[in-house]
Amino acid sequence: RSAHPLRTPRSFRPMAFEWPNPKEPKPTSAVVTAPKTWKDEALLVPHECIRWWNGQLTQVMAEFDPVARPTSAWKTKVLFNFLERYYVACIKMHHDSEEQIYNPAIIEKCLSKGLANPFPKIKTDHEKLIEQLNRLLSFRQPIEDGDQRAVGDMKAAMKELVTFMEEHLAEEERDYPRIFDACGLTQEEEIALVNKILEKMGLDGNKRFLPPIMYAMSLWKGKEGMLEWYQAVPPPIRMLNNNCWLNDFHENQLKVLEALKKEEEYEPQAPSCGVCAVM
Repeated sequence: RSAHPLRTPRSFRPMAFEWPNPKEPKPTSAVVTAPKTWKDEALLVPHECIRWWNGQLTQVMAEFDPVARPTSAWKTKVLFNFLERYYVACIKMHHDSEEQIYNPAIIEKCLSKGLANPFPKIKTDHEKLIEQLNRLLSFRQPIEDGDQRAVGDMKAAMKELVTFMEEHLAEEERDYPRIFDACGLTQEEEIALVNKILEKMGLDGNKRFLPPIMYAMSLWKGKEGMLEWYQAVPPPIRMLNNNCWLNDFHENQLKVLEALKKEEEYEPQAPSCGVCAVM
Protein backbone atom coordinates (compact mmCIF):
# COMPACT_ATOMS: atom_id res chain seq x y z
CA ARG A 1 0.00 0.00 0.00
CA SER A 2 1.45 3.34 -1.04
CA ALA A 3 2.30 5.88 1.64
CA HIS A 4 2.11 8.75 -0.83
CA PRO A 5 -0.29 11.38 0.59
CA LEU A 6 -2.07 11.88 -2.72
CA ARG A 7 -2.59 8.15 -3.34
CA THR A 8 -3.55 6.81 0.05
CA PRO A 9 -7.36 7.10 0.16
CA ARG A 10 -7.77 8.18 3.75
CA SER A 11 -4.56 10.08 4.37
CA PHE A 12 -4.35 13.82 4.75
CA ARG A 13 -1.49 16.26 4.85
CA PRO A 14 -0.63 16.65 8.58
CA MET A 15 -3.37 18.83 10.04
CA ALA A 16 -3.36 21.24 12.95
CA PHE A 17 -6.78 19.99 14.09
CA GLU A 18 -8.43 16.66 14.78
CA TRP A 19 -11.70 15.47 13.27
CA PRO A 20 -14.42 15.24 15.92
CA ASN A 21 -15.12 11.63 16.82
CA PRO A 22 -17.94 11.45 19.38
CA LYS A 23 -18.75 8.13 21.03
CA GLU A 24 -22.38 8.46 19.99
CA PRO A 25 -22.55 10.62 16.86
CA LYS A 26 -26.00 11.96 16.06
CA PRO A 27 -27.55 14.78 14.05
CA THR A 28 -28.74 18.01 15.61
CA SER A 29 -31.81 17.83 13.33
CA ALA A 30 -35.10 17.61 15.18
CA VAL A 31 -36.57 15.71 12.22
CA VAL A 32 -33.89 13.17 11.26
CA THR A 33 -32.63 12.14 14.68
CA ALA A 34 -31.44 8.66 13.69
CA PRO A 35 -30.78 8.42 9.93
CA LYS A 36 -31.37 4.92 8.58
CA THR A 37 -31.07 5.26 4.79
CA TRP A 38 -29.43 7.47 2.19
CA LYS A 39 -32.75 9.30 1.86
CA ASP A 40 -32.50 10.37 5.50
CA GLU A 41 -28.87 11.39 5.12
CA ALA A 42 -29.02 13.23 1.79
CA LEU A 43 -30.26 16.53 3.23
CA LEU A 44 -28.17 16.23 6.39
CA VAL A 45 -24.93 16.61 4.43
CA PRO A 46 -25.37 20.37 3.84
CA HIS A 47 -27.93 21.00 6.60
CA GLU A 48 -25.86 19.78 9.54
CA CYS A 49 -23.00 21.98 8.33
CA ILE A 50 -25.32 25.00 8.29
CA ARG A 51 -26.58 24.08 11.76
CA TRP A 52 -23.00 23.79 13.00
CA TRP A 53 -22.27 27.29 11.69
CA ASN A 54 -25.48 28.57 13.27
CA GLY A 55 -24.57 27.07 16.63
CA GLN A 56 -21.10 28.56 16.51
CA LEU A 57 -22.39 31.98 15.48
CA THR A 58 -25.02 31.96 18.22
CA GLN A 59 -22.18 31.60 20.73
CA VAL A 60 -20.13 34.26 18.93
CA MET A 61 -22.98 36.78 18.96
CA ALA A 62 -23.39 36.37 22.72
CA GLU A 63 -19.85 37.76 23.09
CA PHE A 64 -20.06 40.34 20.30
CA ASP A 65 -20.18 43.91 21.61
CA PRO A 66 -17.38 45.79 19.81
CA VAL A 67 -18.79 49.28 20.37
CA ALA A 68 -19.35 49.02 24.11
CA ARG A 69 -16.08 47.08 24.53
CA PRO A 70 -13.53 48.90 22.34
CA THR A 71 -10.81 46.34 23.12
CA SER A 72 -12.87 43.86 21.11
CA ALA A 73 -13.34 46.18 18.12
CA TRP A 74 -11.13 43.82 16.10
CA LYS A 75 -14.05 41.37 16.07
CA THR A 76 -16.06 43.45 13.60
CA LYS A 77 -13.65 42.95 10.71
CA VAL A 78 -12.96 39.30 11.51
CA LEU A 79 -16.63 38.39 11.98
CA PHE A 80 -17.92 40.13 8.87
CA ASN A 81 -15.09 38.73 6.74
CA PHE A 82 -16.10 35.25 7.88
CA LEU A 83 -19.78 35.94 7.21
CA GLU A 84 -19.11 37.33 3.73
CA ARG A 85 -16.51 34.80 2.56
CA TYR A 86 -17.83 31.61 4.11
CA TYR A 87 -21.20 31.60 5.90
CA VAL A 88 -23.30 33.77 3.58
CA ALA A 89 -21.43 32.72 0.44
CA CYS A 90 -21.90 29.00 1.14
CA ILE A 91 -25.56 29.21 2.12
CA LYS A 92 -26.28 31.15 -1.06
CA MET A 93 -24.39 28.50 -3.06
CA HIS A 94 -26.42 25.77 -1.40
CA HIS A 95 -29.74 27.38 -2.25
CA ASP A 96 -28.62 28.21 -5.80
CA SER A 97 -27.64 24.56 -6.28
CA GLU A 98 -31.04 23.39 -5.05
CA GLU A 99 -32.88 25.74 -7.41
CA GLN A 100 -30.68 25.23 -10.47
CA ILE A 101 -29.65 21.56 -10.28
CA TYR A 102 -31.17 19.47 -7.50
CA ASN A 103 -34.81 20.50 -7.53
CA PRO A 104 -35.25 20.77 -11.33
CA ALA A 105 -34.10 17.16 -11.74
CA ILE A 106 -36.54 16.00 -9.05
CA ILE A 107 -39.38 18.07 -10.55
CA GLU A 108 -38.69 16.51 -13.96
CA LYS A 109 -38.90 13.01 -12.46
CA CYS A 110 -42.14 13.90 -10.66
CA LEU A 111 -43.75 15.35 -13.79
CA SER A 112 -42.72 12.29 -15.82
CA LYS A 113 -44.77 10.19 -13.39
CA GLY A 114 -47.78 12.51 -13.54
CA LEU A 115 -47.05 14.06 -10.14
CA ALA A 116 -47.37 17.75 -9.30
CA ASN A 117 -44.43 20.06 -8.67
CA PRO A 118 -43.41 19.09 -5.11
CA PHE A 119 -41.79 22.46 -4.34
CA PRO A 120 -44.56 25.09 -4.55
CA LYS A 121 -43.09 27.44 -1.91
CA ILE A 122 -39.40 26.68 -1.69
CA LYS A 123 -38.39 29.54 -4.00
CA THR A 124 -40.26 32.02 -1.78
CA ASP A 125 -38.52 30.62 1.30
CA HIS A 126 -35.13 30.93 -0.40
CA GLU A 127 -35.83 34.53 -1.37
CA LYS A 128 -36.63 35.35 2.25
CA LEU A 129 -33.44 33.66 3.43
CA ILE A 130 -31.32 35.56 0.91
CA GLU A 131 -32.93 38.81 2.05
CA GLN A 132 -32.10 37.97 5.67
CA LEU A 133 -28.51 37.04 4.79
CA ASN A 134 -27.99 40.30 2.92
CA ARG A 135 -29.48 42.26 5.82
CA LEU A 136 -26.99 40.61 8.17
CA LEU A 137 -24.09 41.91 6.08
CA SER A 138 -25.59 45.41 5.97
CA PHE A 139 -24.71 45.99 9.64
CA ARG A 140 -20.97 46.06 8.97
CA GLN A 141 -20.57 49.76 8.20
CA PRO A 142 -22.82 51.07 11.01
CA ILE A 143 -20.98 48.93 13.56
CA GLU A 144 -17.60 50.03 12.20
CA ASP A 145 -18.85 53.61 12.62
CA GLY A 146 -19.59 52.96 16.30
CA ASP A 147 -23.38 52.58 16.17
CA GLN A 148 -24.31 50.66 19.34
CA ARG A 149 -27.91 50.27 18.23
CA ALA A 150 -26.71 48.44 15.11
CA VAL A 151 -25.05 45.81 17.32
CA GLY A 152 -28.38 45.02 18.98
CA ASP A 153 -30.19 45.05 15.65
CA MET A 154 -27.63 42.65 14.19
CA LYS A 155 -28.03 40.24 17.10
CA ALA A 156 -31.80 40.29 16.62
CA ALA A 157 -31.39 39.76 12.86
CA MET A 158 -29.06 36.81 13.44
CA LYS A 159 -31.52 35.21 15.86
CA GLU A 160 -34.39 35.70 13.40
CA LEU A 161 -32.31 34.23 10.56
CA VAL A 162 -31.32 31.14 12.54
CA THR A 163 -34.93 30.54 13.65
CA PHE A 164 -36.34 30.82 10.14
CA MET A 165 -33.52 28.77 8.66
CA GLU A 166 -34.07 25.95 11.16
CA GLU A 167 -37.77 25.86 10.24
CA HIS A 168 -36.86 25.78 6.54
CA LEU A 169 -34.27 23.00 6.94
CA ALA A 170 -36.67 20.93 9.06
CA GLU A 171 -39.41 21.27 6.45
CA GLU A 172 -37.04 20.06 3.72
CA GLU A 173 -35.95 17.10 5.86
CA ARG A 174 -39.58 16.08 6.31
CA ASP A 175 -40.50 16.51 2.64
CA TYR A 176 -37.56 15.30 0.54
CA PRO A 177 -37.47 11.61 1.60
CA ARG A 178 -41.18 11.36 0.81
CA ILE A 179 -40.60 13.06 -2.56
CA PHE A 180 -37.68 10.72 -3.34
CA ASP A 181 -40.01 7.75 -2.77
CA ALA A 182 -42.84 9.25 -4.81
CA CYS A 183 -40.75 10.00 -7.90
CA GLY A 184 -38.50 6.94 -7.60
CA LEU A 185 -35.20 8.80 -7.28
CA THR A 186 -32.37 6.32 -6.76
CA GLN A 187 -29.27 6.76 -4.65
CA GLU A 188 -27.13 6.67 -7.80
CA GLU A 189 -29.18 9.47 -9.34
CA GLU A 190 -28.88 11.53 -6.15
CA ILE A 191 -25.09 11.05 -6.07
CA ALA A 192 -24.92 12.17 -9.71
CA LEU A 193 -26.83 15.35 -8.81
CA VAL A 194 -24.47 16.03 -5.90
CA ASN A 195 -21.46 15.62 -8.21
CA LYS A 196 -23.01 18.12 -10.62
CA ILE A 197 -23.36 20.52 -7.70
CA LEU A 198 -19.71 20.01 -6.70
CA GLU A 199 -18.70 20.75 -10.28
CA LYS A 200 -20.83 23.90 -10.45
CA MET A 201 -19.43 25.18 -7.14
CA GLY A 202 -15.97 25.25 -8.68
CA LEU A 203 -12.71 25.00 -6.77
CA ASP A 204 -13.33 28.12 -4.70
CA GLY A 205 -16.81 27.02 -3.66
CA ASN A 206 -15.59 23.56 -2.67
CA LYS A 207 -12.72 25.11 -0.72
CA ARG A 208 -15.19 27.07 1.41
CA PHE A 209 -17.92 24.46 1.84
CA LEU A 210 -16.43 20.93 1.72
CA PRO A 211 -14.22 21.09 4.87
CA PRO A 212 -16.97 22.33 7.22
CA ILE A 213 -19.36 19.75 5.73
CA MET A 214 -16.81 17.07 6.68
CA TYR A 215 -16.26 18.56 10.14
CA ALA A 216 -19.98 18.66 10.89
CA MET A 217 -20.43 15.18 9.41
CA SER A 218 -17.87 13.81 11.86
CA LEU A 219 -20.21 14.99 14.62
CA TRP A 220 -23.37 13.37 13.24
CA LYS A 221 -21.97 10.37 11.33
CA GLY A 222 -18.71 9.77 13.21
CA LYS A 223 -15.18 10.13 11.87
CA GLU A 224 -15.17 6.76 10.09
CA GLY A 225 -18.60 7.39 8.60
CA MET A 226 -17.42 10.75 7.30
CA LEU A 227 -14.26 9.24 5.76
CA GLU A 228 -16.34 6.55 4.06
CA TRP A 229 -18.63 9.23 2.57
CA TYR A 230 -15.57 11.23 1.50
CA GLN A 231 -14.39 8.45 -0.82
CA ALA A 232 -17.26 9.28 -3.20
CA VAL A 233 -15.89 12.82 -3.68
CA PRO A 234 -13.99 13.10 -7.02
CA PRO A 235 -10.24 12.42 -6.55
CA PRO A 236 -9.02 15.83 -7.81
CA ILE A 237 -11.24 17.55 -5.25
CA ARG A 238 -9.94 15.26 -2.49
CA MET A 239 -6.35 16.00 -3.46
CA LEU A 240 -6.85 19.77 -3.20
CA ASN A 241 -8.86 19.42 -0.02
CA ASN A 242 -6.30 17.19 1.70
CA ASN A 243 -3.33 19.35 0.79
CA CYS A 244 -4.73 22.87 0.88
CA TRP A 245 -8.36 23.54 1.75
CA LEU A 246 -8.32 21.89 5.18
CA ASN A 247 -5.59 24.31 6.23
CA ASP A 248 -7.74 27.21 5.08
CA PHE A 249 -10.67 25.79 7.06
CA HIS A 250 -8.53 25.58 10.18
CA GLU A 251 -7.19 29.13 9.87
CA ASN A 252 -10.24 30.98 8.55
CA GLN A 253 -13.15 29.05 10.02
CA LEU A 254 -12.28 26.92 13.06
CA LYS A 255 -9.78 29.33 14.61
CA VAL A 256 -11.87 32.38 13.70
CA LEU A 257 -15.02 31.03 15.33
CA GLU A 258 -13.13 30.07 18.48
CA ALA A 259 -11.34 33.42 18.66
CA LEU A 260 -14.58 35.37 18.30
CA LYS A 261 -15.89 33.78 21.51
CA LYS A 262 -12.95 35.26 23.41
CA GLU A 263 -11.33 38.67 23.92
CA GLU A 264 -7.76 38.11 22.75
CA GLU A 265 -7.27 39.70 19.34
CA TYR A 266 -6.94 37.33 16.40
CA GLU A 267 -5.97 38.07 12.82
CA PRO A 268 -6.37 35.15 10.38
CA GLN A 269 -3.34 34.41 8.23
CA ALA A 270 -3.51 32.99 4.72
CA PRO A 271 -2.10 29.45 4.93
CA SER A 272 0.54 28.55 2.37
CA CYS A 273 -0.37 26.01 -0.28
CA GLY A 274 2.14 24.77 -2.82
CA VAL A 275 -0.56 22.93 -4.78
CA CYS A 276 -2.66 26.05 -5.38
CA ALA A 277 0.42 28.13 -6.12
CA VAL A 278 1.35 25.73 -8.91
CA MET A 279 -2.20 25.64 -10.25
